[in-house]
Amino acid sequence: MLFMAKPPLAAAALAVALVAVITACASAYTSLSIERGGTIRQTSSGKITFQAGLVSVACNLTLAGELSTGPFREELPIPAGRVARLEWNECTGGEIIEILGLPWQIRIERLLEAASEARIAGIRPEALTGGLVTLRESGGGRAVGWELLIGGLKCLFGGRGEAPSALLPLTRTGTREGRYLYSLGALTLLEEVRFLKSAGSELCPPSGVIRGRLNPAEPAQTAIFQ
Repeated sequence: MLFMAKPPLAAAALAVALVAVITACASAYTSLSIERGGTIRQTSSGKITFQAGLVSVACNLTLAGELSTGPFREELPIPAGRVARLEWNECTGGEIIEILGLPWQIRIERLLEAASEARIAGIRPEALTGGLVTLRESGGGRAVGWELLIGGLKCLFGGRGEAPSALLPLTRTGTREGRYLYSLGALTLLEEVRFLKSAGSELCPPSGVIRGRLNPAEPAQTAIFQ
């Protein structure tokens, strides 16, 4: 199961490599591609923690999904892939009962430059530092959310509120025939997003946040601006 909150879950999550991340077009650059794409897998770095009041549920998390290769030429945000499955184990403080709304869409919302947030019309590939990724319902299914067992109580969080979000760092690795190459790093879940209780006992905490990091996607992914 993936719980991602803002600075995933994945989820990511997501990674979810949630990886296809930083994509866009710049003044002199017309598209972004993911060199490998396809099936990806991401594991949590330590445990992902859902903090609700004084209670915290922490689990090891594994995200499985797919990344699109592009090229991406549309305006941001861009649908870059999907989270198909979330697995968890060795939980402490409670249990994850179910993760709702899968598959989740991996969406690149914004690009970040060294000094400020970049707009798609003026991206400087040489200055990119990362991107903001969200995990959203793919449509036609239940909203992103998760059901937890806390102190013997079943508590459902998520609903149709804010989407789990994560910061994805981009590290410039070089150039190739005039194109900028970036490796996709570990996803850090953003805590600014709070998830509200949508169902469960009146004794369940009213809201919670998710904390944690997802390791870089396997196999390793490279973003190419051209």
